[in-house]
Amino acid sequence: MGTWSASLDGDDEACDLRDTIALVAKLPRSGDALLALLREREEDSVEGDVPPAWWVVVADQFERRGIACPEAFQRALQVIEGGEDLAYLRDLGMDTRDLKKRAMVLDEVATRLRAPRPVKPRPKAGKPPANPMQAGEIYAFPTMRHGAVNSWFPSWAQARFVPDGWGACVVLATGRAFDWLPWAAVESLGVETGVEPCLEAAVAAPFFAGQGPSRCVPRKLQMQRTGLKRLGQVVLDAAKVEADLRDAPSAEETVMAGWAISSVVLGWGRQRPPRGGLADLMP
Repeated sequence: MGTWSASLDGDDEACDLRDTIALVAKLPRSGDALLALLREREEDSVEGDVPPAWWVVVADQFERRGIACPEAFQRALQVIEGGEDLAYLRDLGMDTRDLKKRAMVLDEVATRLRAPRPVKPRPKAGKPPANPMQAGEIYAFPTMRHGAVNSWFPSWAQARFVPDGWGACVVLATGRAFDWLPWAAVESLGVETGVEPCLEAAVAAPFFAGQGPSRCVPRKLQMQRTGLKRLGQVVLDAAKVEADLRDAPSAEETVMAGWAISSVVLGWGRQRPPRGGLADLMP
């Protein structure tokens, strides 16, 4: 974990882990099952043991969310009490001043882990979250320099986004990772950028060569921030779509990464020559 500051979320990997925990915490699974899921993902992405801070971040987030997980708490306390985290950061080059700040942060976490807050009920395996997208839907969206706005920003002004064109995309398929969390596979369409596209123009537009379809986590708020405008819906051939998605990241990988719709759609650019189009995926 590359260090930015002495805080627990002071590096990009810790921030990603925190966001991943926020996502998987919605699953109707026990704390032990969630820990196993997180460890499997982490071990797939790193060689050897996970960094000491990984255990501290997991335990901190579980405790804050009222998720019972004795293994995570005990391992994090071992990391803190044994000085593993501080030694790891010292080897990475953290200076003495920040190490002292980090020690205070770790002490606060350890105090909470020794007497965690009451456990909150885990989500029950009832009705899963709704998916705001449907297969075959076609959307238009404003672009700036061929890219969609970063939908993690609450406003276009904060994202410094000034639209100068248009893009379009089609939802190829939808589903649920872990039989619970929604995902959507989308592919960008090469519509003319200077005018807001209509349904007919989007259906006739080619895909981008080299881009290919990508999965994302569809969220209503981020769809609104991206400025998605539903143009209509077409019928797609499921077998052809499945073949088109063969090289796309898995549903589980997508959901764990939390990719937003705005990160997987593009506006037309000359650097991306066309290939095929929707007609190739229709019955």
